[in-house]
Amino acid sequence: MCGNACYLFPDSQRTITPPGGSSGVLESNGQTNWIEWVPPLVGGVTKVDYYNTNSYSAWYGSSPFNCTSVKNQDVWDVDYVAVSWSYGGTPSGSTNFGSGRIGYDNTVSNTWKVSHSIQHVYLSVTGGTIYWVDYEVHGSYQFGSSFYTTDAYSSSVT
Repeated sequence: MCGNACYLFPDSQRTITPPGGSSGVLESNGQTNWIEWVPPLVGGVTKVDYYNTNSYSAWYGSSPFNCTSVKNQDVWDVDYVAVSWSYGGTPSGSTNFGSGRIGYDNTVSNTWKVSHSIQHVYLSVTGGTIYWVDYEVHGSYQFGSSFYTTDAYSSSVT
């Protein structure tokens, strides 16, 4: 438990050798600040605001210099027991995975890095409480017909 305001910082690295290339590092990295809301006389966390989320997925290798494509995905998740949940503030093109989980991703061709900077996202519940707050960054890297992934997770109890 970290009180009313927290900081989540997921990071994931792995070393790969793409077909016909040389060894290099793949990395997914992110950071977000979150604030939990506990309404007076109700008890329990009913809303979590994520602010200033920044993430990237990158290839740090020289051969090849660029990937065929790189996908960077942010996922905000709350573990809750409640009658219903809702979300907002998400970028255009965001995905609702259901059960308190939303995501945003984009894919760029012929690059070594994709990054996101997202000002505000929130998840809230009605008739219940939030127990855990999670933030994840997932990278997917294509080199020709070969694919690799990185998965970074960070979570905290409310």
